[in-house]
Amino acid sequence: MPEDESKFRERMTARGIFGIVVRTVGLLIAVYGLFMLVFGVAGLANGARQNGMFLILGFLSLVLGAILMRGSWVANFAYGRGRRR
Repeated sequence: MPEDESKFRERMTARGIFGIVVRTVGLLIAVYGLFMLVFGVAGLANGARQNGMFLILGFLSLVLGAILMRGSWVANFAYGRGRRR
């Protein structure tokens, strides 16, 4: 087997799977935040006065989702920087 193919045959580690889960959760939170922002802006456009909480939650959710989508730091924190065997 050539060396180039051996890279693709490696198994997923727990760190890799955890990173995928963290990024997926971050994406879901960001989508939820975008929904909340759109809902808040649409409410303001229709004259509703109590949509400030939707805007605040939407913004915070977008920020948190963006941070989690850069999930390598979470995996490094959970599993350590180096490989331990």
